[in-house]
Amino acid sequence: MKRNLIILLILTLTTFSVSYAVPIADPSNPHNMSSLSDPGTVRALPPASGGTDQICVFCHTPHSAAPKSPLWNRPDPDTMGAFPVYATSLGINKDAAAIALSGYDAANPEYPSGASRMCLSCHDGATSVGVLLGNQTIAMEGGLTNLLTSIDLATSHPISFNYNNDVLALLTPGSYTLPDVALTPLDGAGQMQCTTCHDPHEDTRAETGLELLPFWRSTGTGGGLYDAVCNSCHVGTPGTPPHIP
Repeated sequence: MKRNLIILLILTLTTFSVSYAVPIADPSNPHNMSSLSDPGTVRALPPASGGTDQICVFCHTPHSAAPKSPLWNRPDPDTMGAFPVYATSLGINKDAAAIALSGYDAANPEYPSGASRMCLSCHDGATSVGVLLGNQTIAMEGGLTNLLTSIDLATSHPISFNYNNDVLALLTPGSYTLPDVALTPLDGAGQMQCTTCHDPHEDTRAETGLELLPFWRSTGTGGGLYDAVCNSCHVGTPGTPPHIP
């Protein structure tokens, strides 16, 4: 009897801990661009028409992959070299020492770097999602110019910069707390990237009772959509909302 209760307790805890995020295999996940995804989404034509019913191939290949990431199957963004850094004046882009230490500089040929460059190979508003490495193409509904939403880095949160305690010491946060370096999801090079905030595989907008941004890593609540988003990294002083001056 006691053993049965323990098993029941484990099953109950497992049930309540399951995430309601939509996995990439689900036809409604926006990053599932196969011919089997939901109508009205960005999706490939059927295999017989030059498309594909495969999901991973849009980003990954087991052979002849790009060296910048494991099994990466996409070329660099068409607009590489033309991405601006965040336009609003911040310590990260106005302080010479912070710029040098963080590497946050659009003149750097590696900007944007890492996972952010990979994200922008679809989200730069110019590169077709149907074009892969080696001049391989996937026929898409609407043609190869079927582009995903353009991300303007001049008005988006800074990405592709080194984030460590030395950089942190050069930044003046104002009335909010900067993220703890040890708790911030950085890439293998210690840089803050799109993947610091977004998981490209799990779409969390379906989380029950939560209002979340697409593929948002944080599932905490706390005062509405943007308050929760800001507070997941930037906690304001008591009575003061987080903000970026």
